[in-house]
Amino acid sequence: MPSSTELAGQARFYVAGALVAPSSAVLSLRDSGGSTILDEVSASITDSIATYSYAAPSTLTYGEGWTVEWKLTVSGSVYQAEN
Repeated sequence: MPSSTELAGQARFYVAGALVAPSSAVLSLRDSGGSTILDEVSASITDSIATYSYAAPSTLTYGEGWTVEWKLTVSGSVYQAEN
């Protein structure tokens, strides 16, 4: 992460070892207490990779226990990943 107020992430989807572009991608961001900061916001898809960046207010400090949930739509099916 570049700083505590600039958050950026990427999601890739592979089938049989090949990178596949999703038709859409959304992400949710939750803090360590489980409060939703971003709720299913649309991500950009560039070169088959879903990307998102968020300029958080200086009052938020990203840290341990926060989770990012991605939902990627590929061939009409939604795939979900959380980290």
